[in-house]
Amino acid sequence: MSAARPKPDSRTDDHNDSIEERDPTGGCGPDCGCSHGDASPESEGAAVDSIEARFERLERDLADAQQQRLRLIAEYQTSQRRALESEARARTSGAAETARQFIPVIDHLDLALGQKESMSAEKAVEGLTMLRAELVKALGKSGIEAIQPKPGDEFDPHQHEAVMRQPAKGVKSDRISVVFQPGYRLGDTVLRAAKVALAP
Repeated sequence: MSAARPKPDSRTDDHNDSIEERDPTGGCGPDCGCSHGDASPESEGAAVDSIEARFERLERDLADAQQQRLRLIAEYQTSQRRALESEARARTSGAAETARQFIPVIDHLDLALGQKESMSAEKAVEGLTMLRAELVKALGKSGIEAIQPKPGDEFDPHQHEAVMRQPAKGVKSDRISVVFQPGYRLGDTVLRAAKVALAP
């Protein structure tokens, strides 16, 4: 009968496993080239300093960007306010210039009304004609021109308003036959279209 082989001691294996688990080198020998535990306090401190320096630089860049944004907003608001102020001054100046042209017409009206008891019909008509001429002159100085088409002129829908069809001697079809009311324009802007009739 052969001799019985001794059984391996399981306690010894468990003990070896626990030693390996606790080995901080992971089982590496003294000649291992691994870097376990090689980080020195000096290198760790340098890494921390580098991170802090980058963080401080980012904070400065963010602060500069915020300051630039605030400056741009302030410049835009200042520019917008100046533009609005300039527009308001231009509007006031234009209104004042227009009003200045009509003041003499009011003076002439007051003068005519002061003489109404001794004014004849002929003088009244003459005064009204003068007043109309003063008004047209004032409008002209303000840049306002009359739109006064003549019979036979071509119809322009941008400046004329056809209110009816009416024949006229010698006027071709779809051309202006009668002018009922003149129009007015300021530059290219039509303030009121001239009211006309078109030949059928």
